Amino acid sequence: MLTSIALALLFVCAQKNTDVRDDSQNRVSYRRIETIFDNKDWNGLSRVLTADIIEESPVQHKIGKREFMKEHVSQFGLLKEINMRISLGDIKMAKNRATVEERYLLTANLKDSKGTHSMRAEGSEMDLWRKSRGVWAVGYIKEHDSTLTIDGKVVRHSP
Repeated sequence: MLTSIALALLFVCAQKNTDVRDDSQNRVSYRRIETIFDNKDWNGLSRVLTADIIEESPVQHKIGKREFMKEHVSQFGLLKEINMRISLGDIKMAKNRATVEERYLLTANLKDSKGTHSMRAEGSEMDLWRKSRGVWAVGYIKEHDSTLTIDGKVVRHSP
């Protein structure tokens, strides 16, 4: 359902042409991407995705940018009081490419006709970043695992 993406890594770096291996810059970048999700900043999200991005998960087929954005806008539209936290894992650099392993935890309130529900989504993924014309962007996302709970009950889990 939810992919946090390690959009933050390189997001600020792309703006300032900073080396992605700078740990302090990575922490600042992740705070910024958490803010993108917390504030439902879809323009900000779209800017850090390549036009040909592919997202792959164990429970869905590969999807492109249009489907990715549509999914996030519709899913997050139902959520209030979003709190996204992202933790960096392994980062590997090779010329104009970087792979980032990361974990995410998203908590929010979900409002529907029956009231307000507590939602929690967590998981891990690998993001492939590409640098083109001096700008870093995410070109591929592979979700490793995810768990979605509503009111403390697991409603979806993927390995």
